[in-house]
Amino acid sequence: MEMAGELDQAEFKFFLTGGVSLGESLPPNPAAWLSDKLWSEMGRLDALPTFKGWVDHFIKEHELYEAMYDSNAPQEFELPEKWAHLDRLQFMCI
Repeated sequence: MEMAGELDQAEFKFFLTGGVSLGESLPPNPAAWLSDKLWSEMGRLDALPTFKGWVDHFIKEHELYEAMYDSNAPQEFELPEKWAHLDRLQFMCI
């Protein structure tokens, strides 16, 4: 049982490590600016319950996230409505 204010341990571990590859299969990386390592991490992020559907969303909206990736202030980036509910740790996982 998670108490208010506690971190989700799976999300925290992902934030620290990028997750551990279990040989997941992913669609081709849609963004030339995104390394294969980061694309693999996105697949592992999608496996977390809060982020289900992330890969499909990213494939459709990768240009939007390129602006975040290139930004000098990515912490000020506003996520699309589907992801606007994320807390700060979850935001940093993205």
